[in-house]
Amino acid sequence: MNIKTKLSSLNSQFKNSKFRRNIAPKLFSLIFALFLWMYVIDQVNPELVKVIENVKVQLINVDELNQSGLVILGDKDYFIDVKIKGRRNDILNVNESDIALTADLRGYNSGIVSVPIEKKIISHNVLIEDLSKSDIKINLDKIVELSKKVVVKIAGKIPNDYIKDDLKISPEEILVRGPEAIVNKVARLYGELNINNATNSISKQIPVKPIDNDGNIVNGITIGKNYVYVEQNIFKTKKIPVITNVIGNVKNGYKLVSVNVIPENITIKGAKNTLEYVNSVYTEPIDISGVSNSFIIEKKLVLPNGVENESQSSDIKIKIDIEKIVSKEFSYSISQIPIYNLESKYQTNIAKLPNVIKIKLYDIENVLNNIKIDDVRLSIDGSNFMIGNNDAVIELNNTFNVENIEIFPANINIIVTDENKTDSTSTSN
Repeated sequence: MNIKTKLSSLNSQFKNSKFRRNIAPKLFSLIFALFLWMYVIDQVNPELVKVIENVKVQLINVDELNQSGLVILGDKDYFIDVKIKGRRNDILNVNESDIALTADLRGYNSGIVSVPIEKKIISHNVLIEDLSKSDIKINLDKIVELSKKVVVKIAGKIPNDYIKDDLKISPEEILVRGPEAIVNKVARLYGELNINNATNSISKQIPVKPIDNDGNIVNGITIGKNYVYVEQNIFKTKKIPVITNVIGNVKNGYKLVSVNVIPENITIKGAKNTLEYVNSVYTEPIDISGVSNSFIIEKKLVLPNGVENESQSSDIKIKIDIEKIVSKEFSYSISQIPIYNLESKYQTNIAKLPNVIKIKLYDIENVLNNIKIDDVRLSIDGSNFMIGNNDAVIELNNTFNVENIEIFPANINIIVTDENKTDSTSTSN
């Protein structure tokens, strides 16, 4: 079927339909109803109800609230829906600026309080029929001031041969002001100082911020200072020996055996140029005059200006060992004493001497106990001997070190003869 045929069929159906019947009265009724509606709207002006959404509630006497030591927690803006009622022509021009909603905060204490909403509307012919809320919930808290500790974290590392001293912070505490519930969340005022690779002391101001126990920043408060002054001393270190300064002499018959320092070495700290020429450190003088007993004493170190002991202690322990001097005696046969540097043509009578030489050694017991008779070696120098009587000096060739040695007798008489002359005389006889 083509288009022409379709149009012809539709036209035939329209002519035979019920809609075409009585069309004139139907159109007249529609036009009359329209004019009647327009008349009612324009002349009668019916009463309508309208809802204005999100009208802001104005809080009043907030300054008086703050003066009484209270503050609002959380949101300070409150919005509610307002239902108004009036004639159509009046109500259509009303908007949120024509409505005044207020909440008076005077006379309330801390806590969550319900504040009633007072309502007003500028238009006299329009009424506020209802509010979505008759009051608002406001959280009021006391304003407090508390001192909070300042904590500064050290970031970075210094070289191995350097050391950092205790960090000085000024001030160590800062006042925090605000709502009590928020102020109580502040665990500390936190700052950070970077000392990475530093070889000199650092003095500077750093910012601080309030944080809670989890490290989160606490907002809604004020702090007395946003910066603190920090001093971080950084010193070079050096290990040096401790030298004792012993003066005087022990009591007669006694010996100073040893002086032990505890510790033998200390680590000092100071500026790099100061430590450069410091290679040892002395203790205060230790007077042992007339002392006969061992003892332990503490003495302070005599440190140059600008130099400190890393351990922060200037006291050093010194152990002084003093022992009584005793004696030990050895006896030797004179005939066994060798003579050296004697001319080959000479001979002596030392082999025929019956007497003995006594050697007496003086020192502390531990030293003498280690000396045996084989360690004591006697000899006589015969380089200056002549024929006849010679006064020979007994020499002690010891390899040990003792406090004192006595030889008795120290000298002996030795007769020297010429071996050749003696043989000639015997042949002649």
